Amino acid sequence: MIQYTGDKKTNEMVKVDRDIMVLANPEIAGLPNWVIAIVAAGGLAAALSTAAGLLLAIGIVNFARFTQRRMATQHF
Repeated sequence: MIQYTGDKKTNEMVKVDRDIMVLANPEIAGLPNWVIAIVAAGGLAAALSTAAGLLLAIGIVNFARFTQRRMATQHF
């Protein structure tokens, strides 16, 4: 069980987190909803691109490990 044991007086209404400010800036500036949607889509695209790159790197490392082991046991 995970339980929050921090300061109960501090919450998202009192302390503004940096991530929340990035998402709230277009709305605070009074920009139209379509601009806010483009900003949110850009953030989502960046997160998905990072995840895809990490998965690709992990896949390449694992592929290299498994194929080198098999090729070392084969004789030509």
